[in-house]
Amino acid sequence: MPNSQDKTEIRLETSIAGMRREKSAIVRPCHRYALTFLSVVILMAPAVNPLDPAFRHELHAQAAPSAIVYSASFSPDGQYLAWSSNYGPVRLREVATGREVRTMASGGVGLVFSGDSQFLACGCTAQSVCLWEVATGRQIRKLESPTGVTSLAFSPDGRFLAIGSPGPSVSVREVATGRAVRTMVGHRDHTLLPAVAFSPSNRYIASGGAYNTVKLWEAATGREVRTFMASHSLNGLPVVLCIAFSPGGRYLASGSQEPTVRLWDVTTGRQVHALAGHTSMVLSIAFSSDGRYLATGSQDCTVKIWEVAAGREVRTFSGHTARILAVSFSRDGRFVSAWGEDNTLKTWEITRQRAGP
Repeated sequence: MPNSQDKTEIRLETSIAGMRREKSAIVRPCHRYALTFLSVVILMAPAVNPLDPAFRHELHAQAAPSAIVYSASFSPDGQYLAWSSNYGPVRLREVATGREVRTMASGGVGLVFSGDSQFLACGCTAQSVCLWEVATGRQIRKLESPTGVTSLAFSPDGRFLAIGSPGPSVSVREVATGRAVRTMVGHRDHTLLPAVAFSPSNRYIASGGAYNTVKLWEAATGREVRTFMASHSLNGLPVVLCIAFSPGGRYLASGSQEPTVRLWDVTTGRQVHALAGHTSMVLSIAFSSDGRYLATGSQDCTVKIWEVAAGREVRTFSGHTARILAVSFSRDGRFVSAWGEDNTLKTWEITRQRAGP
């Protein structure tokens, strides 16, 4: 099948009622290179095949009021999308219906769900992190982070929360008590850390910063294991904006202010693939649960699907009018969803059609 954008779409526009109007905001259109902070979510899905011909039907698009969206995240169970803007309320909505379920107190950067989808964390001020119970919207804890908050990640077992700061440092907190467990320092001075992630085994923490650099840390000790560093073509110092481990923990994917997605071997530190296809920075990444495919969202307003083993692009989704802040595969493998800074959620249905026996 040609690697091109499918022009046939099934589009249903649904307005989301009952949401507070915010002041007019500048939405970043589809263009090149501007720094952003985003949370990264791996949403598990069974085997899917993006090469199937019916992979590209847009199921619905849900519009929300105009606002500058700081952060967006899909819950690992596929039920919810959370987003925040301008340190206004964190809004929680059902992915299937677009219905707003509840709002929580002010949020900002680093919005992320726990692995069991029971808790939600966000940088609720410039120097603090709030944790909420998803089922009730009740705030259960507020953690102070004097050096700032640029990214967050829960450990897969939900016991710990990693906080990326512009110090630059990564601090690990115990969720149950808020106690500081350890701090990792090693990125260059004045480096922002817009991305942080735990490996599926809880063994490692990865952090992405400037100079197209990702560092791998031993979670139990805070010891730096290795540095992944890619050459770059940008004038200046490209910043890594999103990272994700593959479900088995073998690979680490990184997206940056460059349009190229990097795939790294965690054990050796070797770059396995440089995935070229986007025309602007890459802001969000998610693996399918079998690790065969990778979805990436970009400031070029497209979502691309990549075959991990071959390192090739197999599909492009378009339709957003502003950059893509979050992408995910559904757990059942039927859908790929993307939330853009145009305040629109688009979900494409994945079907498996075979020509002939």
